[in-house]
Amino acid sequence: MPQEIYTAIELSAIGIVTVFIILYLITLSGKLLISFANRFLYPLPDETKTDIAPPAISSTTVAAITASVEVITQGKGRIVSIEKLKES
Repeated sequence: MPQEIYTAIELSAIGIVTVFIILYLITLSGKLLISFANRFLYPLPDETKTDIAPPAISSTTVAAITASVEVITQGKGRIVSIEKLKES
């Protein structure tokens, strides 16, 4: 009887270790595949091409943004720049 329990525990431990090793290899291969795809298949756009001037922001928009920053920060905030976000 004790030999059977020892064999069962040994097989369970070997099985658990095997499962964790396989899951680690699957995770590692997934990370490698993602980094490969991000690096070679989807290169980042060239950021040096900024020939197009950004559109001007109207004075009413600037006034509204300034007023909202003033109210939210209770006079402690300071606007450094206002830029329109790129739509994706």
